[in-house]
Amino acid sequence: MPVLAQESLALPDGRRLSWREFGDPSGNPVINNHGGLLCGLDISPAHFAARRLGIRLISPDRPGVGDSTIAMGRRTLDWTGDVAVLMDSLGIPRFGAFGWSLGGQYALALGAGLPERVSAVVVVAGCPPMSPDRVAEVNRTDRTILRLCRDHPTVARTMFRVMGAAAVGFPSLVERATSRELSPADRRTFSELPDGDFAQWMAHAMTQPEGMREEYLAWARPWGFGARDVVAPTSLWHGVDDDLVPVAWSRRMADEVADVALNVVPGQGHFVAYSRWDEVLAPFASIA
Repeated sequence: MPVLAQESLALPDGRRLSWREFGDPSGNPVINNHGGLLCGLDISPAHFAARRLGIRLISPDRPGVGDSTIAMGRRTLDWTGDVAVLMDSLGIPRFGAFGWSLGGQYALALGAGLPERVSAVVVVAGCPPMSPDRVAEVNRTDRTILRLCRDHPTVARTMFRVMGAAAVGFPSLVERATSRELSPADRRTFSELPDGDFAQWMAHAMTQPEGMREEYLAWARPWGFGARDVVAPTSLWHGVDDDLVPVAWSRRMADEVADVALNVVPGQGHFVAYSRWDEVLAPFASIA
């Protein structure tokens, strides 16, 4: 797994933010917003595509994920403050924002909260703001996890601790179990990932069980902004065969974002980006 850099930054409130880099170290900077139940390592398969395109992928762990300090009660919009400090520390005035799955709303938050700094936004299989009706539309696994996080915190923390231990001790078993939750299209893409990588991403994400619980609670809280507040050019991607996040959600989102291109891909699922990194990341190659 290629990692150009891995560091930790002290934030003004005393928390620490862990991050790493992939791609071209002198390329156009892009913040990766990782998926749910994972960490900032989930962008590592894009390393070589990013190098070809001249893109510098900067991939932090959100608060409470991996080695980043937890922030209780956080909203999606609060992420903009952490990212602004990180990019200031790196001397980067403008950057792109990429987000996959649960990370999509954090990419949109950067576009809405830092409009003078975000050059472009790309969201793959993203979620709109949650409501009881929308929670009912999401896959059974995420519905169950969210319910446990809200109503049974001790059970949720134990579950995340066990998931992390299983990812460390039985990576092949965890990856087989994950594959069974996916559509046939996603199973094909998932099978092409290097053995053990996905389990490693999950194991690192589960380092702080309470942090992962907070990650799920933050997913379902009001964002603190609206999709209409995103002014940067935005590309939405969604595989038609996505069994985890409904494709209808990206269609609805496309009606709200001002400057948007919607890419709905037949024969692909939740992992659509992993089979076509060059296309998905292309908007960042031409914008400084």
